[in-house]
Amino acid sequence: MKSSIFLVLLACGLTSGKLHLADFTQLCDITKPNLNACVVNSANNLIPVLVKGIKDLNFPPLDPLRIPEMKVDQSNAPISIRLKLLDTIHTGLGTMKFHTASIDLDKNRWVLNATLPNYALFGRYMANGRIILLPIIGDGHANFTLTNTKVDFIMQGHTKKEDDLLVHHLANLKVIFGFDKCFISMTNLFGGNKQLSETVDQFIRNNSREVFEGLKVSLEKVYSSIYLNLIRRLVSNVPVSSIFITP
Repeated sequence: MKSSIFLVLLACGLTSGKLHLADFTQLCDITKPNLNACVVNSANNLIPVLVKGIKDLNFPPLDPLRIPEMKVDQSNAPISIRLKLLDTIHTGLGTMKFHTASIDLDKNRWVLNATLPNYALFGRYMANGRIILLPIIGDGHANFTLTNTKVDFIMQGHTKKEDDLLVHHLANLKVIFGFDKCFISMTNLFGGNKQLSETVDQFIRNNSREVFEGLKVSLEKVYSSIYLNLIRRLVSNVPVSSIFITP
């Protein structure tokens, strides 16, 4: 998704090969008291660039973002399901806006908070399990849509000396999100049994919030993994001096 959604490190440093953060937005000075505000501004300036993608960095277009496969394994009541989403298309990430940042350079912990007016995921699904009291099995098309999503991007890195340079490495990324409204639809349930499929799909539509909340923790783990992989393409073995303006 939230997508995605995950631009914390981009706000603080986009360098790889011959490309540098300064090619896309302003550098932030770690000695200035407005560091957090600078990072927010840099992140927002980067979004239009990422919407188009950065081919030289192997970063795909952000909107729409295409993810070949997502696996959701939820085993806690009231939802217990194995859900695979294939050939997914994620729309709306280009409208993301960052609002606040908290950059702790001593702990290498970077947090950004953003909002996303409209986000949608489309793709083929394969599911087997139980949602609330209903058994679910199917292979069809899925639509997950969120409105007014709030997203926290929490990133943890570490630094080490390499060839007399202090280099930053990304260790972990966590995505946490909430939303005002949501919509879920899954077609072709139960092997195409039209009456049963339409009945259960309507139940899912009518109870989209409860269903999504039941999947939320598992989905956050999936999104965290996706965006960690993307951002590592951009900030692998990056000198700290190329991330910030340093003394």
